[in-house]
Amino acid sequence: MSSKPITLSLELSGRYGSIALMNRDGETITSHPLGGKREEDDVFPSIEKGATSLCIPPGEIELVAVSIGPGGFTGLRTSVAIAKMVALASNATIISVETAIVTVQQANRGDGPFLVISCVKGNQFWLSTIVKKDGNWNCVSN
Repeated sequence: MSSKPITLSLELSGRYGSIALMNRDGETITSHPLGGKREEDDVFPSIEKGATSLCIPPGEIELVAVSIGPGGFTGLRTSVAIAKMVALASNATIISVETAIVTVQQANRGDGPFLVISCVKGNQFWLSTIVKKDGNWNCVSN
């Protein structure tokens, strides 16, 4: 048996979100639901479709990785609420992810400082300053 936990990942801080599911074999399915639609939900159908495709039974999710921003408040609040619901139903562990820090870590360009622009909407956006100090990544967002 593989040591990989069955994982759900939620990043809903902007207009276009990202949902990923991974099974024990490491197979992953990603979808990008459109946020801000009051008349219908794309998030739960995306989770259900991914779980079905990967043969993940309800209640089997072991780990939920959820973005805590920076980003739009409604999307972050929604993703944290979904993470808590899934964890309650499946006894999964929740880990919080600072999206701007992950972006910088994946670029693998040193210790910074870096500027990350995210959640662009019209002429507004989140600007995060990321720097590694004493071995820890730090994020300040405006």
